[in-house]
Amino acid sequence: MTQIKKKLKKYARVELLIIGTLIIIVLVVKKITDQKRIENKVREATQNSPVSFQSQANGIRSTFYDSFGNIIYRIAATKQTQLNDIEIEMTLPEIEIYNSGIATWEITASKANLERHKDFLLNKGAANIKFSGGVILKEVTKTATALTVTTEELYFDSLKKTAFTNLEANMTGYQISHTTKGLFADLEKSELEFLSKNRGEHAN
Repeated sequence: MTQIKKKLKKYARVELLIIGTLIIIVLVVKKITDQKRIENKVREATQNSPVSFQSQANGIRSTFYDSFGNIIYRIAATKQTQLNDIEIEMTLPEIEIYNSGIATWEITASKANLERHKDFLLNKGAANIKFSGGVILKEVTKTATALTVTTEELYFDSLKKTAFTNLEANMTGYQISHTTKGLFADLEKSELEFLSKNRGEHAN
């Protein structure tokens, strides 16, 4: 009877050892499976998530010419981010606008968003640029009659060389101070049109 008990205890220990080993194997397999499932989800999420930008460049400066070799624009920025094939975001942008190879106006701001058409680099299309944050439109001249326009948002059409804002704009120049709600500027003809709520001071 004692030997039977000893044998039962021995078999019971072996069975418990086997059961314990099986439980450990099951737990390990489950952990590995869960880990792979998590890794797959992370991989799928990464693959499905949209890319926020395509490329970045620091300290950019570009010059664009017409077919006669005259400068049309000089564009500079501390940082340029390519968002997709046609959209570019610039930090601290500066654009110099030329007429017949002579600098006539410049625009600076905190930020610019540029929608570039596919032919822009060949000077055959327009780049619609939205300047925002402390925008300054300044006439480039050595005379005392230079004009400066400040606003918080300005749209620039590179093909027509026109600028527009529907926000308040302040213009200053030699003995001139003017405020308007909305402004249109033809930078090729150097003409400014004040749209509404005009007020200012003009010295004789």
